[in-house]
Amino acid sequence: MPNPLHMLKAQSTKEQILVSIEKLVQKKSLDKITIREICKDADISIGTFYLYFSCKEECVLNIYRSADQVFHNLKLSEDARKNIYDIVYHLYDMVDFDNISFTRHIYMCHLSYFDDYFFSEEREVFQLLKKQIQAMDSSCDCAKLTWEILEFCRGAIYNYSINPKENGRIWLKETAEKTVDYLEFLICRQYGRKKK
Repeated sequence: MPNPLHMLKAQSTKEQILVSIEKLVQKKSLDKITIREICKDADISIGTFYLYFSCKEECVLNIYRSADQVFHNLKLSEDARKNIYDIVYHLYDMVDFDNISFTRHIYMCHLSYFDDYFFSEEREVFQLLKKQIQAMDSSCDCAKLTWEILEFCRGAIYNYSINPKENGRIWLKETAEKTVDYLEFLICRQYGRKKK
């Protein structure tokens, strides 16, 4: 049986690493940060770093992955359209408007380190979105539409991170609404349904 104190220490060490890299990325680009710097800031050895992560890109994606916790706690209503809006709103809200460079680093990390978690149908955001699309129109290919919407969201976040708007909160609301409109368009186009 695992030692609870050892597990607590391990979790604490992992969190130290993540806090350190997040802090360092605010000061300079990820490609300029060394593992040694991360370890010094986290007050751990280089060997300890590699017990938890294979590279600094994996650390950054781990921070992004933990943001998915918001979907676990999301309160949904009986209105599928409103729920879809809320889901994509929270997905877009993962963008750090005060530190857009961190969002850019996430995308760069996706290019150099593949984490299949973000492309899994087991991911909570995928499950929630698919269920609400099914509630909107159960006769469509809900998994396919869910992937199309998640890809649309990924593209919108990528575009924002390249060319940030002055007011991220306005972008957030407008883009969430545009995403739901796009979903309704896809349902109408692919399945000949009228907007509900």
